[in-house]
Amino acid sequence: MELPAYAEPKDKPQFGGEQIFEYLYQAVSAAQALRLEVLPHATKSKLRARIQQGFHFIHFLGHGDVETQTAQLGQIFLELEESPSSDILTATELVGWIQDAAIRPRLFVFTACHSGSPTRFGFLGMATALSDAGVEAVVAMQTELYSDEAEVFVKAFYKALGVHRTVDDAMQAGRQQLYSYWRNRSLETDITRLLVLTDGQGSKPITRWHLGALGTFTGPENVRSVVLFPGWAVPVLFLHGDGWLGQGPPEPCIIWPSDRKEMVYIPEGNFYIDKYPVTCSEYRRFVSDAGLVWDTPPWEGDEGGYLPATNMSWQEARRYAEERGKRLPSVEEWRQAALSGIVDKTWPYPWGEDFRPGCCNTQQSGRRKPISVLAEDRHNRNPSGMCGIVGNVAEWAIDENGQGVLCGGSYKDSADNCTIQRKRRGQAEWGVGFRCIAHWSDIDRIGWNVQPCPREEDPNE
Repeated sequence: MELPAYAEPKDKPQFGGEQIFEYLYQAVSAAQALRLEVLPHATKSKLRARIQQGFHFIHFLGHGDVETQTAQLGQIFLELEESPSSDILTATELVGWIQDAAIRPRLFVFTACHSGSPTRFGFLGMATALSDAGVEAVVAMQTELYSDEAEVFVKAFYKALGVHRTVDDAMQAGRQQLYSYWRNRSLETDITRLLVLTDGQGSKPITRWHLGALGTFTGPENVRSVVLFPGWAVPVLFLHGDGWLGQGPPEPCIIWPSDRKEMVYIPEGNFYIDKYPVTCSEYRRFVSDAGLVWDTPPWEGDEGGYLPATNMSWQEARRYAEERGKRLPSVEEWRQAALSGIVDKTWPYPWGEDFRPGCCNTQQSGRRKPISVLAEDRHNRNPSGMCGIVGNVAEWAIDENGQGVLCGGSYKDSADNCTIQRKRRGQAEWGVGFRCIAHWSDIDRIGWNVQPCPREEDPNE
C-alpha cells in the first residue's frame, strides 16, 4: 500500500497542490501492484493517523527545510486546521510515528526542499533520521525543488518502480529525466550554477533557478563563489537495505514460456536476454508455424540444430522476437548485456583487452562456418551468463534511427572487427543471426509465467 500526501500551508509559497497531486496520482497508479490511499491537505493529526495505520510506501509533497528556532533539525511543513499558518513536523517527531506504526515503511519519498540536506547534527536530518530508524530506502532532495522539476522526477521515478526496478535504478531514471529537462530548456545549459552567498549569518547556497533571491542581498560583494552544480544531483538516496523493497532480486536465469529458451538477467539494464543466439531448430519451428520462406544455411541440420540461425533480415528477426513476446535489443542494450558483470566497460572482448585465439570463432579460426552455440559456454561469455558474445555470428540490434545494425562480428570477420564496441550496417547472409531481450514490462504482460533455470555449475570452476 502507498500513502501519497501533500500539504500546502497558506503562509508558504503556493505550488498548486491539487494539480500536482493529480500528476503524482497518475504516476503512482502506473505501478499496478500498489494500492493507493491519498491524503490531500495533510495536517499533523491526519498524517500521524494514516502513518500509524501502516503503509509500505509513503510519499510527501510539500515544503521542507533544516532550520528550527532551537536547533538544526530536518523538518517539513504541514497545514493547520482552519488556520493560514503552517505546522512544523520535525524529523524526530516523524521517526516516533514510524516506530509506532503497524507497518514500518520500506520506502519514504520526499519531494520537499532540503528534505535530504544534512544538518549540523547529521543524524537529525529528515532523510538520515528515517534511514537510521530502519526505513529501507529514503529518496529526498538536498536543495530547492520546484513544482515542474518535481513532476519530471516523480513521473520517471514511479514509471521505473512500476516495472520492478530497484529504488536506486528508479532514482537514477528520475535524475536522468531532470538532467534532460534542464538541458532542453531554452535559457539553461546542461548544468545549473550554485551560488554560495554570504548574508551576514553564514553561507547559504542558492541555485541558478533562484537568482531572483539575489535582490535580498546588498550586492555582488555578498557572492562568495560560483561553482558548477549538476542538475541531476538534486535527488539523493539513503539506502538502508538492498534496494529491492522486499520483493527480492530477479532470478539470474529464467525459461521463457513461449519458446522454452534460457534467458539471463542483465541487472545494469533490468532486462533479460537470450543466453544464446536463436538456433536453427528454433528459427525453423517459427518459419514453419508462420508459413514463411527461409533460405536456409547449408549447415541447418548439423549438430542437432544447435548451430545459430542465420540469413534473415532485421525485420524478419524482429517479427520472430515479437511472435515470442520479446523484442530485438537496441545497440546500447546489446552492449550493456555483453559487458554485464564486467568492471571495465571499455573491454573489446568479454575476457579482456587482448584477442585470444581459441576463445571465439573468427576468421582466424579457419572454420568457415558457425559452431554450436553450446560450445561457447566457457570463454566467450560474461559473468551474467550471456554466451557467444563476439564472433561466430553477428547479431541484429536496433540503432537510434530504428534501423537494424550488426554487433559482435561473425566467423567471417577478423578479430579486430569482432568486438563488443563495433557495430556496422549489414544485410541477411550466412554470418548474420540474432538474439532477443525481454523487459520486466514484457514479463508482466504474459502474466509472470516464467520459471527459473535449473542451477548450473560454474564452467570456470
